[in-house]
Amino acid sequence: MKSLELRAVTLGCLSAFSLYCLNARAQDQEASNGHLALMPITITASRNQTLLEDMPVHTTVISADEIQKSPFQSLDELLKTIAGFNFSGAPSYLSDPTGTQTKIRGLGNAKVLVLLDGVPMLDPFYLTTQWFRVPLSNIERVEIIRGGSSSLWGSMAVGGVVNVITKVPKEQESNVSWSYGSFHTSNLAVDTNVVVSDELRLHLGATQFQTHGYQVTPAQYLYMYPGKAPPTDTNDSYQLSAYLTPSKAMKGFFKLNYFAQNQDLYGVYGQNLQKTPNFSAGFTNLLAQGASMDSKVWWQNVTFNKTNGSGCYWVSATSCLNGGSSTPPTLLQATAPSVNYFTQYGAQAYQERGASTVYSKTINALIRDVQVGADLRQLSVQDTEQYFGVPTASNPQNSIGTAYGQGTQTFTGAFVQTRLLPWDSTMVTLSARMDHWSNTNRNFALTTTAHGMSPGSGPFADNTKTQFNPSLGVHHEVTDALAYRGAVYKAFRAPGLNNQTRSYGTTIANPNLMPETVTGWELGVDIKSAKSNFSATYFSNSLDNMIATSTYTSANALPQPVINLCSTAPIGSTPNLTNCGSSVSFYSNNQNGYSRGLELSEQWKARTDLTVDASYALTNTQLTSTWNGVTTPTHTQVVGIPQNTASLAATWYPESGWRVYAQVSFMGSLSYYQSSSINAVQGANVVYNASLSYRMNSSTDVFANGVNVFNRQYQDGAYTATAAQTQTLSAPRMISVGLRHRF
Repeated sequence: MKSLELRAVTLGCLSAFSLYCLNARAQDQEASNGHLALMPITITASRNQTLLEDMPVHTTVISADEIQKSPFQSLDELLKTIAGFNFSGAPSYLSDPTGTQTKIRGLGNAKVLVLLDGVPMLDPFYLTTQWFRVPLSNIERVEIIRGGSSSLWGSMAVGGVVNVITKVPKEQESNVSWSYGSFHTSNLAVDTNVVVSDELRLHLGATQFQTHGYQVTPAQYLYMYPGKAPPTDTNDSYQLSAYLTPSKAMKGFFKLNYFAQNQDLYGVYGQNLQKTPNFSAGFTNLLAQGASMDSKVWWQNVTFNKTNGSGCYWVSATSCLNGGSSTPPTLLQATAPSVNYFTQYGAQAYQERGASTVYSKTINALIRDVQVGADLRQLSVQDTEQYFGVPTASNPQNSIGTAYGQGTQTFTGAFVQTRLLPWDSTMVTLSARMDHWSNTNRNFALTTTAHGMSPGSGPFADNTKTQFNPSLGVHHEVTDALAYRGAVYKAFRAPGLNNQTRSYGTTIANPNLMPETVTGWELGVDIKSAKSNFSATYFSNSLDNMIATSTYTSANALPQPVINLCSTAPIGSTPNLTNCGSSVSFYSNNQNGYSRGLELSEQWKARTDLTVDASYALTNTQLTSTWNGVTTPTHTQVVGIPQNTASLAATWYPESGWRVYAQVSFMGSLSYYQSSSINAVQGANVVYNASLSYRMNSSTDVFANGVNVFNRQYQDGAYTATAAQTQTLSAPRMISVGLRHRF
């Protein structure tokens, strides 16, 4: 059955691409009424207001209509179906917030800069994406720029930039959207637009999302985890936005938001509670002689109480086994009495403050415009981690020790960008940025029950790094229907504060980590006609100084940060790992690799009532060198990254008021675990999604959504081959119904 599904999807995608050729020939024989794109789209994340059709790198825009017709509950689920993205595991609302990474083109964690209206929307500590801050009902569009963009945005924009743009009030109206479905999942959004005057418009919104969730551990292994319940999640958000237009030459905005996410990922012993008030403001001032100034400021404060939970069986008076043990419990042992306990408790507080300004000026016919900009971001954290061992008969909450870390990262950068038009059909974009990154105010401590405070606890020296990132892009329009584009770039990603400050258990932070760097290029072609838009892009990226987790034992020459926290030996004598056990994990810059691939996309208006969208991505990601403590082998596809992914979707309007949307997503086989002796591979999977909506009148829509409608059970992340119980299942069949009403 799987081979038939695979053939069907593959043939479907190839057919959609091939139909372009047939369609293009037909268009040559009849008068054209214009291209498929109805309205020009300006990409604000380009920082120079470039039109979508003139972008030198592969760029995609997801409209509000596309978001509304999709069956998904969160934006990360929708992006997972877009060519080039590499999301894995459960949806973000059922995943540990410390692992909700936005990955693209096989480049790995923390290499996509996600913005909300041009302001970073990242967790300042873990560099994950705070998807709970993006209610789908308030999104106008999503801009996706692939390729290194550090020449404009600095750190994190290694694989690209995702800019989520929210709706701006245009008229006085209110909206309510509600849905309910599988696993007691409910989604309620209420907002109102108040037009006070031509100079002042307000938006007030509140959303609540709740789900009891599904069991992410396969049923056959669940017995190993006593007390493990399906994850639950509640997200609350409140927004107040003001949009001001005091004059024709000036406009601005002010936004005050409060977000809270409350998850239980194991049960009562696995809570993740985040509270995030944040503020942003900005203005754009049109100056004389084609010049403008755009400035923004922002602030967010996060409090994060994080607990990890587990459960074990008392198989003997001195042994309590859980599913993560090197020898997990058997079915017989699972009949023994059980106990649930904390494995870790973290109390984290971190802040982000930032500001940016961009001056832009139109020059002449040859030098179209110039932008000069500067950014400042400061991230700071205080992290306390208490961690626990497997319970003992006398101590069900077996506290082992407490780790503390703090630090501040400051990013300052300045960039310049210009667009040249040497010929009417050719646009050249040049940009370059100088970034200065500093680490200050650092302090580390480890206290264990057995040995007290580590002798090396205390302040750590400051360090800095300065990096130059250039970029060159070219867009050449051969005819109105055919254009070529290409770009070369350099980009960087600074390590997160969690890598540099958060020690817990046997994982030791490395305050000396340096940024990862990427040099890359891409070439693409865009072909369009009255009924079709086709795009093809080849990309190649080289990654240096990649951050990896390596393992150290006492037999190694231990790094100084490990010695500081793990050794009980007096200064000057041979260090040991007594405080941390027999081995420790330690972050290092000891990997290099590459990512290369091909991305194809096609949008075809088959009829006035039927549109077909297809995409395909080939991604080849390999490590070329690693330190001997890193187990991933070189010159093989990296775990968790399928080489082949594809999507085929159709939108049909059969009758007035009706809309039918159907999508099939294909994920090729992938390795989920690799070592020198094992290459464990999971087969390909095909998932079907659909939605149906009906407009009852000008104010009310009703809809039904289905995700994974044929209930395909699969997982698409990495886990240890010898511990199959650690895998995380992706979403099963999820059905929901709802309505939208405007008044």
